[in-house]
Amino acid sequence: MKSLVRALIIMLGSFFSHQATASPLMSPGDRVALVAPASAATGPALDHAIANLKALGLEPVTDYLPTGSYGYLAAADEARAKMIIDAAQDESVAALWAIRGGYGSMRILESLTQATPKFLIGYSDITAPLNFLVNHGWTAIHGPVAGERWDAASTESIRRLLFEQGDPTGFSTTAGKTLVQGSATGQIVGGNLTLITSMIGTDFELDINGKVLVLEEVSERPRRIDRMLLQLHQHYDLNSAAAIVLGHFTDCEPKSGDPDFSLEETLDLAFKPVKIPVASGFAIGHDLPNLAFRIGHHAEIDFNEQFRSIRFTQSN
Repeated sequence: MKSLVRALIIMLGSFFSHQATASPLMSPGDRVALVAPASAATGPALDHAIANLKALGLEPVTDYLPTGSYGYLAAADEARAKMIIDAAQDESVAALWAIRGGYGSMRILESLTQATPKFLIGYSDITAPLNFLVNHGWTAIHGPVAGERWDAASTESIRRLLFEQGDPTGFSTTAGKTLVQGSATGQIVGGNLTLITSMIGTDFELDINGKVLVLEEVSERPRRIDRMLLQLHQHYDLNSAAAIVLGHFTDCEPKSGDPDFSLEETLDLAFKPVKIPVASGFAIGHDLPNLAFRIGHHAEIDFNEQFRSIRFTQSN
């Protein structure tokens, strides 16, 4: 069943492919710096990263990766920030690709404003720099981190975004559920729910007004999902957003024997009061496929009972 859903996502996502007009963002042979804004990467992750980039026809650059680790971080804050700034200053490097997420990106956000704007690719903990740096001239791509295993759909999604038309053309799915039907337009922002709630009250918190807000999560029980969604409700007027897109909520069901709501019940409760379009089932986040898109890209949303689509029409 899961493979059928993936096939439908790929097939339906190609529906919009003839409408793209933008230029490619990158070219085969471009040099891409692997960076570690958060946690350290293991040996296998580095091997995966090099293989993934080479499979795309890109040249991986490992000069800006810390060696070893620093507690739960890839290196001390100053060292991680300097390596990322140095990679961005390197005129031979076309893009920076996070080798993994983990924890720690928010610790160095302010320092990254010193870097020459480039492309940054990643997700999970990289949610913070993606949404922050897009407002400082960077091209921010929410997509697989380099050190993960990719499936064919994830690889094709990032390949098309980088090399064909410079934008993903759209995602469509019959998976998931439409919680609130409707259509909307707006720039797309967001990513990992934990990071988005962690940014609330800081200088880096998201502006969701008129935006299409993407949320995804991994390894959080429904009560914790509820707590974070409640925080969003209590801080933002969610109806000020254009729409809400729910990606993968991986390993987020209650543990056996827990007195808990299911994930589906939790999402229903959270979004029942919302009057803007809301739908789940999109292949974004901590599962496969993990389809890529540009933060800040203009999106057209159409959610009905059977069919849910996101069409990307222009960059920010």
